[in-house]
Amino acid sequence: MSDSSADEDFIENNNKEVEEKQESDSENFLLNAETKDALKEETATFQSLGVCDVLCEACESLKWTKPSKIQTEAIPLALEGRDVIGLAETGSGKTGAFVLPILQSLLDTPQRLFALILTPTRELAFQINDQVKALGTSFGVTTATIVGGMDMMTQSLALAKRPHIIIATPGRLVDHLENTKGFHLRTLKFLVLDEADRILNMDFEKEVDTILKVIPRERRTFMFSATMTSKVQKLQRASLKDPVRVEVSSKYQTVDNLQQYYLFVPVKYKDCYLVYILNSLQGNSFIIFCNTCNQTQRIALMLRNLGFNAIPLHGQMSQAKRLGSLNKFRSKARSILLATDVASRGLDIPHVDFVINYDIPTHSKDYIHRVGRTARAGRYGKAITIVSQYDVELYQRIEHLLGKQLPKYTPIDDDEVMLFQERVLQAQRFAKNEMDDAGLGKNRKRKNNDNDRNGDGEDNDNSFNTKMKRKKSFNTFNRSYNSEEEEHMRFEIFHQNLEIIRKHNELYDQGLSSYQLGINQFADWTRDEFRKLIRRNPSNKFMREFRKPSSQIYTDNDLTDLPDEIDWTKKGVVTRVKNQYQCRSCWAFSAVASIESQHAIKTGELIELSEQDLIDCSRPEGNNGCYGGDMDKAFKMVIKNNGIDTEKSYPYEAIDGECRQSQKNKTIGATIHGYVDIRRGDELALQSAVAKIGPISVGIDASSWHFKSYQSGIYDNEDCSSTKLDHGVTVVGYGELNGKQYWKIKNSWGEGWGINGYGLMSRNKNNQCGIATQASYPVV
Repeated sequence: MSDSSADEDFIENNNKEVEEKQESDSENFLLNAETKDALKEETATFQSLGVCDVLCEACESLKWTKPSKIQTEAIPLALEGRDVIGLAETGSGKTGAFVLPILQSLLDTPQRLFALILTPTRELAFQINDQVKALGTSFGVTTATIVGGMDMMTQSLALAKRPHIIIATPGRLVDHLENTKGFHLRTLKFLVLDEADRILNMDFEKEVDTILKVIPRERRTFMFSATMTSKVQKLQRASLKDPVRVEVSSKYQTVDNLQQYYLFVPVKYKDCYLVYILNSLQGNSFIIFCNTCNQTQRIALMLRNLGFNAIPLHGQMSQAKRLGSLNKFRSKARSILLATDVASRGLDIPHVDFVINYDIPTHSKDYIHRVGRTARAGRYGKAITIVSQYDVELYQRIEHLLGKQLPKYTPIDDDEVMLFQERVLQAQRFAKNEMDDAGLGKNRKRKNNDNDRNGDGEDNDNSFNTKMKRKKSFNTFNRSYNSEEEEHMRFEIFHQNLEIIRKHNELYDQGLSSYQLGINQFADWTRDEFRKLIRRNPSNKFMREFRKPSSQIYTDNDLTDLPDEIDWTKKGVVTRVKNQYQCRSCWAFSAVASIESQHAIKTGELIELSEQDLIDCSRPEGNNGCYGGDMDKAFKMVIKNNGIDTEKSYPYEAIDGECRQSQKNKTIGATIHGYVDIRRGDELALQSAVAKIGPISVGIDASSWHFKSYQSGIYDNEDCSSTKLDHGVTVVGYGELNGKQYWKIKNSWGEGWGINGYGLMSRNKNNQCGIATQASYPVV
């Protein structure tokens, strides 16, 4: 061990003389605002910061086109050989600010056990490891992630290989320093303390002190933190030499592009208001913060029962499950993450649209870190804090900390909120039963077993207990059957379907499938029953023979200057997801959806239009109401009748009816004067139309059992037909996820199907499922 006096017992080593000297030294290098602005203007690229060509290319491959503020100011100083203290807002690119200088130094003087990066949490350690490997992959950087919850022997073998960089949590690293034979850090050149304030707040002072005693005195140290607490100042004095302090934000400042709101609700209706918000903002991604592990688990179960793609993340989950939850949320397989404060700091979770504080944090500073999960790296985001009658004092402390009063979140209709009450109560009961069964309820009967659940509320065994749990899930369907025998039969179907879902999702978890299956309204249906719904009238030729093309054909398949991704649901031109029920009227919903969107794009007014109008009144054009139809024939009816009714004036009934049109009394919602077909089978032309025109009506082959049970991910089924089309949907966007291209579709099977009623389907895979075979749009 090193006997470095500067590193020993840093908590006690805080006499006045040392303190004054260190503070004086730090002030000498404190960058003022003018220096920062000048430096930022001078160094607009990584190359101009002094980063070598190899690492500049690595940054470009990660789409780091421009250095962030903290990178602009910290990297040149680090490359000069200085110790750096970085204080920066969340999402500011701190990791790159210390990883790039370390890697550049490693390139100059290659050495094993070169750098140690300490982090407060396992999730952050894995995240940093991913970035280090991504930046250093071209020149063979090796890493080891040493965190709790993982096998010690496996980690010991990784350390025995002497990696270039170790990323670790303090507690587990000390375990290896004390127990792993031959492991030492005597050659270390760099030490990084990331999220230093949180490392110390989590009572790691003793472990950090132990680590400081065994690493070389002659080293470089970088310390990054969101706040400068008294503990961090003591650590700074003990571990850094003449540090340069770089600060790019105020102590308790939130970013300008974050809109913050509060919502005052009675505590007994918190769940109802939460469900209302999620329902009204569907299509967005959410992190919902709770104060306890039990609360996150309860709400996740409740929301899943209501059809939302929610997944928990908390400290009582195993490491594998926590990483699984994060990966599913990052990949957009789940749109709602229920989290304790384990996720409020440091984790890089891109594209979070909303943060909701279901519980107000006990410590006001944690509010800053929570809302910092959105509006990251220049993006816009919103945060809503739910305040009950018992939270007023805590909330006032937050406003005092921010130095301003937050506006009320106003898009709330209290009467509509109460419409959710019965369904929410039912889901609360379901969640309570599940919690009790798992030993997580208030009256714990047994210790929670990691083998019981896969981390997102789904069973993963086929035991008697599992069947009983599935029975409770089945009972929450609240369906009426004609007899006890029929109910028993439906449960057996339900149980068999869940087993199929479980087996497929195992493939998804192993990376062998790109999509997940889940429980929805079809979970107690057989495959044949589902096919009969899709192909209800065998004599109907809906989409089974090619329609005659219209006089206008869209052939533009030039992708030059088109955006890489587009999502019309985020542009205010797509109405809510609807449900066709057991009326085979998908064609009407597809046609209406494209008319609604084209009308909104043209006029700026989003109006819900009537599918029932098309069902009842387009028979002269050749459609068959609840027994099938075609979107182009629906467009012809709207043209002939000089418009289509609003949903309010001609509501959906899910049955065939007599046409109730009356030109005198009719309430017209929108008119069209033509329609255009996309060139058959041309996915590039379809992409061009979606980008330049808007949402497009399409036909697909939806007969697969997997499609009816689709829950998330990119649906990829090479067996589906590109010609035998049996279902109408609407393409509302496209993009790329984990290297796979997708179409985003709006379905008409309610919000319980897919991702709150939407789905992702493979794009540019030989017109898979016929998505470009019969595509068209109305001309408004």
